Amino acid sequence: MNVSAGLSLAAFSLPICGPRLCGQVQGLVPGVSARLDVFGPYLSGGLGVSVDCAGIWITGRASPVWSGVSVRCSAGPIFRFGSHH
Repeated sequence: MNVSAGLSLAAFSLPICGPRLCGQVQGLVPGVSARLDVFGPYLSGGLGVSVDCAGIWITGRASPVWSGVSVRCSAGPIFRFGSHH
């Protein structure tokens, strides 16, 4: 099993419409990410599942129209090649 987590900065560019105007909002926002890789006994421990999630907190110039947390998660098979101990 492998586990990793960390902090990040993400650049965003969003088309946003308010009550009267529409425009493009851009910025740099804080975020977090985490990944978990779990390997089973299949193919001598070379086949597993990976789950990866990340989130960013959108604030600043976008907040009068929209603010909040944007989260992305994905999962899928993972293959490990080479020698393992």
